[in-house]
Amino acid sequence: MIDPNDFFDGNAFETLLDVLTGGMMSEPLLATFAAVGIIVPLWLISDDLALPTVITILFGGIAAAVLPGDYQQVAVFIMAIGIATATFEIGRRYFL
Repeated sequence: MIDPNDFFDGNAFETLLDVLTGGMMSEPLLATFAAVGIIVPLWLISDDLALPTVITILFGGIAAAVLPGDYQQVAVFIMAIGIATATFEIGRRYFL
């Protein structure tokens, strides 16, 4: 439960991060929001999934090395979403 006083004490960002990374499905959900925030705009600009896929996989790998231990799982999920997008793009381009 979010305490409304946390927003007024100056640590609203920490409270939101705790909500997004605190539950059982929260880390994959945060990673999905982050990956969609990377993939969709780049896909709309480039009209191809190759660029957003490579950037998502690279971002996930770099973030896994840089982030503290609590948030490394989010980076791994971002990388997994990038790999799934690459698999979809390969299937769409060569098999479908």
